[in-house]
Amino acid sequence: MKKVSLETVMLLSIAFLCSQNSFAQIPQQKPQITTSSDSSSVEDDIRRAEISSIPYNNLQQIFGYHDPILYLSPAPMFNSLSTRKIALQDGEGMNGYWLEGNISHRVTMYRGKYYSRPFWSRARITFDAAFMLRMTKDSSSPLLPTSNDVGLGLDYLLSDVNKIESPKATTVYLKAQIHHYSNGQALPFFKSTAPNRNNYKNGDFSTNYIRLMVYGMKQTSDNHIYSAGLGLQREVDLGGPLTLSDELASAYGLNRVLLNLQWTRRSRFVLTQLSDTDKKKFSKNPTGKTVRNARTQWIWRSELAYIIDNDLSLYPLSSKYRLGVHNYLTWMPWVTSDFGFVFHNYFCRDYLNIRYDDPIQTYQLGFVMNFNKMR
Repeated sequence: MKKVSLETVMLLSIAFLCSQNSFAQIPQQKPQITTSSDSSSVEDDIRRAEISSIPYNNLQQIFGYHDPILYLSPAPMFNSLSTRKIALQDGEGMNGYWLEGNISHRVTMYRGKYYSRPFWSRARITFDAAFMLRMTKDSSSPLLPTSNDVGLGLDYLLSDVNKIESPKATTVYLKAQIHHYSNGQALPFFKSTAPNRNNYKNGDFSTNYIRLMVYGMKQTSDNHIYSAGLGLQREVDLGGPLTLSDELASAYGLNRVLLNLQWTRRSRFVLTQLSDTDKKKFSKNPTGKTVRNARTQWIWRSELAYIIDNDLSLYPLSSKYRLGVHNYLTWMPWVTSDFGFVFHNYFCRDYLNIRYDDPIQTYQLGFVMNFNKMR
C-alpha cells in the first residue's frame, strides 16, 4: 500500500476545512423579507411626527400673520394735511404718483420644531428686508429715494405651545428686532432754500432702531384670531456706516410707543364627497372624500405709533403730528396662491424716510403678496 505523503494529507485537510467553511456560510433558512407590520411601524412613526409638528406649524403660521404687508398700489392718492411752506417740485411728486410699493419680507433663518431643544422650539429667527418705492408722475417718472429697512428679528412664544389652537387659551409671544433704516442718498440733508425744508430728492437720511413688541391673541372656535401688540421703539446710533443723522434730533422723534390691533379670519377647509368620476382618480382614498377650501382669508390690521419725545422743537410745523396710523384690509382669495388684494389708509407724517416733515393722508387699493402664507 502506497504511503500518503504529509503534504497530501495537509492539502486534503485544508480543502476539507475550506469546504466546511463555505457550507457554513450558506444560510440554513430563507432570508427575512420586510413584512407589512414593519411597513405599518414606519407609517405610524411618520404619523406621530406629523401630529407632533402640528402645534409648531400653527405657531409659525401665527408668527407669519403679523409680518409686514408686501403690497403694490397703482395710482395711490395722497393729500397734504398741512399747507406746504415750499410746494412740491418736479421730481418730488408735484403731479401725483404712478405707484407705491412696500417690498418687505421676513426670510426665516431658523424655525423651531418639536424635536428642537426646548428653548429653541418656540422661536423663529429672521432676516428682515423692506424697500419702500414711490414712482412720481413728474418728468421721466422718477422714483423717489427708497426707504431701505434691513435687519434681524426674533419671534419667541411665551405661552404653552400645545394650547395654541385652544379657543380658551391666550397665546403670548415676543417680537424683537434691530434694523438699519436709511435711503442711501448723499448730502445735503436740507434743501438750500428759505424757509428750511428737508431735501426730498437727494438728502441723506439714516437711523437705526431697536423694537420690542409683546403680542397677545385669542382664537375662536370658527378660526377667527383677535390679537393686540404693545411695544417700544428706540432710535440708536450704532456707529460706522450705521449712523443716526444728527439732523433727526428734536425733529424726527427718537422714542415711540407702538400699538398693533388685528383681526384674522383664517381659511377654512372641509371634507366633501367625491363624484363617481373623481373616485376613479382617487382610488386609494378609502373614504371617498377630499379636502376643499370653504372660506378665504381676510386680515384687518391697524398699526399705531406715537412719538413720546418731549423735545420736538425742530420739527418745522406748529403741530408735531405725533400719532401715525396705518390701516390695512387684505383678502387672499386663493389658497394655492401667494397673491391677493389690499386696501391701505394712513395719516400723519409721511412714512417715506426723509419726507417725515410732510404730514399726509393716503388711500390706496393694490395687490398684496404673502410668501410666508401657510396652505
